[in-house]
Amino acid sequence: MSKHSSPPETTALTTSATLEPAEPTQAPRWALSVLLAVYIILTSLLILNVPINGAPDEAAHIQYVQHLATRGALPVFVPLGANYPGYEFHQPPLYYLLCLPLWKATGAGVQYYMCRLVSLLCGALTLVLLWRAVVALFPNDPRLPILTTGFAALWPLHQGVGASAANGALSCLFCSAVFYTIARASQRQWKMTDSLLAGAFVGCGILTATASLVMLFVAAGAAWYFVSCDNEQGANDSPVYATAAVVGVALLISGWWLMRNQRLYGDALALGIFNQAFSKSNPGPAQFLTVFSLTTYLRAFLTILFCTAWGIFGGPETADKMMNPFRQHGPRPEALPGLIFGLACMVATVLVVWGLIRFAKFWQTQPAAARAALRWWSIGFILVLLSFVQFNLHYYQAQARYLHPALLPIALAFGLGWREVFGDPSNTKLCWLASSVFGVVLLVLSLWNALGWRTLV
Repeated sequence: MSKHSSPPETTALTTSATLEPAEPTQAPRWALSVLLAVYIILTSLLILNVPINGAPDEAAHIQYVQHLATRGALPVFVPLGANYPGYEFHQPPLYYLLCLPLWKATGAGVQYYMCRLVSLLCGALTLVLLWRAVVALFPNDPRLPILTTGFAALWPLHQGVGASAANGALSCLFCSAVFYTIARASQRQWKMTDSLLAGAFVGCGILTATASLVMLFVAAGAAWYFVSCDNEQGANDSPVYATAAVVGVALLISGWWLMRNQRLYGDALALGIFNQAFSKSNPGPAQFLTVFSLTTYLRAFLTILFCTAWGIFGGPETADKMMNPFRQHGPRPEALPGLIFGLACMVATVLVVWGLIRFAKFWQTQPAAARAALRWWSIGFILVLLSFVQFNLHYYQAQARYLHPALLPIALAFGLGWREVFGDPSNTKLCWLASSVFGVVLLVLSLWNALGWRTLV
């Protein structure tokens, strides 16, 4: 029995989440290969069909790689505003450095697609981490890895990020690696290698996107918690050393970048100079509320958040134009076909929330190891969500892509909720039938994004 596991239940339970087979039943590995192939094909269609700069700020991210290739040095950010070249020069450099060899090895016209290819590879690796993390947390349920990874592979948001020349996919990969480390370590004793790996993933994440900094609190907190729990069961490791290893390795990797920002901008995270530039061309809630009521603003915000979360209408600008969320007369006629997708995704969202409520009622019947890991996954999601909310208190940025670093908790929440609604062990056919129907909806939506709207969320 693992360090954080609980004894088997002796009472009869009626929920599908707790009716586990006596012996572990692994999900077939070929399913992961199929899902990876589906993701790669759909994302490749986006890469090839969506014009360059079809994703938010894509041209500015490409300018970063161009600067590295032509100047041979990291750029210095000048706060001119988002309407001027180089407005992404405040970003950490790791993604752009990874793109640089492919950029130099290919010719004009192909180089842009090489930057997108790096994102595609990061998105595929994230799916592998998701599969392995769910297998570690729920080894007795072969459905969950397929449900969660299948959802992520067909999720237009994940495809859109993976098809964009931007640092979002790499940032998500490192955040996912932290979540995976927590899931794996929860099933056994937390080791110093777990602290070192988690610290390395956090450090690389900070070198990719400043938003990854929130994972430092998740990784350090998880290290302290799990080592303390192990000590209660007879281990003799120090939670102080485990936590210090996480923080130390993260700063060892990313500290030079933070010091460079402090020297250049007087701010280790470069937030001050970023706000100075971003506020020149991006209105915030205060400006909107001088024109619209709070109800209208919140309705518009949630509309764009929902559309970009599900990849409907291909991106925030297109959704703004077609849905008219700030106007009273509703969507334009050309948006009506997309409303079919919107209705299907709304129904799926309601079902998943209902399933999660059912899952929460039987929370205490879950193995202690899984509960411990899920608590830290939930904390990670909450921190990403709070970062998104804080950003939107200053600017109107309702795009769901800012929540993408929490892909693993989001995908697992979908899988758990879906399983609770459709996953009766006595009738697995219903689960696979419902999954197939919604999978087809997401597949058609993905193809519409790639071949019809030809824009990226």
